[in-house]
Amino acid sequence: MIFENTGLDGLKSDLAFLDETAEKVGFIRWQWEYYRATYDLKIEDKKKR
Repeated sequence: MIFENTGLDGLKSDLAFLDETAEKVGFIRWQWEYYRATYDLKIEDKKKR
């Protein structure tokens, strides 16, 4: 998923802050490089069968 037209282009943030903030809404960091990080949405089925 790529977010476009968010007004976030060029902004910088500490990776720990991004991890904490993203985790609150269900995203987990999957991989990272020096200039970027990739987050995935973790979907859990909480319905018991």
